[in-house]
Amino acid sequence: MNHQRAQELLEQAMAAGRPVPSHVRDHARACAECAAVLDRLLAAERALEGAEGLSARALHELEGRLMRTLPAPAPRTRPLLQRLWPVIPALAVAASAWVLMVRTPHRPDEADPWRARGGTTTGEAAAVPALRVLCVGEGGVRGDARSNPPNAQPLRCGVDDVLSFTLSDPAGTDLRYAFVVGRTAEGALRWYHPRPEEKQSVPLPLAPAADAPLPGVRLSVNHERGPLTVLAIFSSEPLTVEGVKTSLDQILEDPAAHGSLVQRVELVLE
Repeated sequence: MNHQRAQELLEQAMAAGRPVPSHVRDHARACAECAAVLDRLLAAERALEGAEGLSARALHELEGRLMRTLPAPAPRTRPLLQRLWPVIPALAVAASAWVLMVRTPHRPDEADPWRARGGTTTGEAAAVPALRVLCVGEGGVRGDARSNPPNAQPLRCGVDDVLSFTLSDPAGTDLRYAFVVGRTAEGALRWYHPRPEEKQSVPLPLAPAADAPLPGVRLSVNHERGPLTVLAIFSSEPLTVEGVKTSLDQILEDPAAHGSLVQRVELVLE
């Protein structure tokens, strides 16, 4: 598939409010030019909805991918029409805007007309790898927060929810691994990724990649109500569980000295 055809299919899917076909999304993951077009489309969609995180349509797509990774019993998703009903007017407006955006070259030195007021552009947020944390309940995704930029308000999750994760990785960085661990207000650690049988950091998805799902964890297992900090430790070499267990404070104090980048997502479990 060439770039022009992939971008035409991206435009058609987004303008019609349909999920992006899997083969087109796969192409965009391996093609920086088409990935940039998809990012601009998603940024416009968020701006038109006034959403700080994922748009309703993008969230529905991600839910479908997440449900295949959730520990049983899997939550039940709401029908697409029910999820999209509040934003259908905005999507109708977006249909005309998308065509203009795809056809118009974007110059980095110009003000970005698709930037949400008070937010960051997709390019700014995607300069380094990032983790997205999602709270998934019986009705689907209840909320999400991205580690870059950090969430201004804590993400609120129910203790019966499933805590799910996705990884995004831009092209051109030397950070190739991710380690995801939680820490309670009392300092107790909660291990998410790597899984116990994996022993060391998980590889990042092949760049460019946006919101590649990781297996979730059921919060009712080994979690209590209260504040929780989820730490994403990105590194050029894999970190071991034992190494993080003994050196986490030092890594947090000076990540660069350990060849790492540390990001945080603040949560409150209710």
